[in-house]
Amino acid sequence: MTIYLYKKVHLKTGLRYLGVTTQSDPHAYTGSGVLWKRHLKKNGYNYSTEILLESSSKEEIKKVGLYY
Repeated sequence: MTIYLYKKVHLKTGLRYLGVTTQSDPHAYTGSGVLWKRHLKKNGYNYSTEILLESSSKEEIKKVGLYY
């Protein structure tokens, strides 16, 4: 199973969101954070996605996630 650590940035407001998903297309996944979803609903779904790490190790994802 591939785990993705990603960073999303709202292109209008600059708000950043760090997340983890196992979905096959992390670029299409909007994220599950309550504040992030509320922000998208209010300001539009105009964001970019950057994959920070692609791994099968939960420990490695956690370690890199804590770094960011």
